[in-house]
Amino acid sequence: MNALILCGGYGKRLGSITKKTPKPLVTIKKKPFIEYIISDLVDLKIPKIFLLCSYKSHFFFKNYRNKKIDETKIICIKESRPLGTGGAILNIKEKLEDLFLLLNGDSYFKINLKKFINDGIKNSCDAKIALTLNKFYKLNSQLSQLILDEKNFVLKKEKGKLMNAGIYLIKKKSLNLMKNKKCSLERDFLEELILKKKIEGEYFKKNFIDIGTVENLKKAKNKYNLYFRD
Repeated sequence: MNALILCGGYGKRLGSITKKTPKPLVTIKKKPFIEYIISDLVDLKIPKIFLLCSYKSHFFFKNYRNKKIDETKIICIKESRPLGTGGAILNIKEKLEDLFLLLNGDSYFKINLKKFINDGIKNSCDAKIALTLNKFYKLNSQLSQLILDEKNFVLKKEKGKLMNAGIYLIKKKSLNLMKNKKCSLERDFLEELILKKKIEGEYFKKNFIDIGTVENLKKAKNKYNLYFRD
């Protein structure tokens, strides 16, 4: 199975930090953030990792284009124009296998990825997402306020305490739901599947971090051992 990492965001909430550096390449302990994600995928012997790039894409191409790490090859894909998180996936649809792993390039969740993949997806579902407890992201509008029902279907409820943790297993055929070349993975795809009870969820108690804000980036740097070490 191949993996995709979303790397195209502008990182505007990080202010001056991302004026020169794309968000996934911001360093933590002298190492670009994205390399913590890549390292986990290399450990799984993922054959190909596609970096879906847009903003300051030349940095990704310079550092990772066709790079080989052990048994894993990194491939950089540049959008001809910003396409959004959904459009970035549609942009390489022909390169995808029937089932693929997708990860956000600005969040890290130290779960058992091998088990997450091997457990697969329910026959009745089109995708599976990893969920975490929403302790610190109350203003996050991207798939927060979620719950799991008794069959592990993801539902959206006003007082739901779970949130999307940025790791997805997706069936390629389900991408037909996205009709526009420029679209949002969250709003135009995942939320539609949630309404149709087509998304399976798995809740993990592991420590979760995203680096989308200055506060969270500082937290990741200060609590490195908590977030990035077993």
